[in-house]
Amino acid sequence: SIVTISDDQLPECVSGAQQLNLDSDGFATLELNSLEPFIEDNCGIASSSLSQELFDCTSIGENSVELLVVDNSGNQQFCAINVIINDSIDPACNAEDLIVTATELTGAKV
Repeated sequence: SIVTISDDQLPECVSGAQQLNLDSDGFATLELNSLEPFIEDNCGIASSSLSQELFDCTSIGENSVELLVVDNSGNQQFCAINVIINDSIDPACNAEDLIVTATELTGAKV
C-alpha cells in the first residue's frame, strides 16, 4: 500500500508592529530576521520576503509592509506588518564664525 503525506497547512505569521529609528543618514532598515519570532510552520519555512525593507525621511510615521512566508511544501501566507518610522535625532547646525566689517561709506560688509 502507498501512503501519501501532504502538508496543506499554511505557514503562520503574526501581524504586528515594528518600530524603527532613522539613523544619522536618515535611513532605517527592516531586517527580515527581526520578524522570525513571528513566523512558524509545522514543516519548516523555506523562504520569506518583505515588500519594503528600506525607509527614509519620507517614511516617518506608519507604513504598511507585506510579509510573504513560504513553507517547505510551497504553501504561502501573506500578513501585514505595521512599520512605524521615528526620527529621534535632533537636527544639527554647523555654523562658521563670520567677520563683519563696518565702514563709513559702505555700511556693514560680511
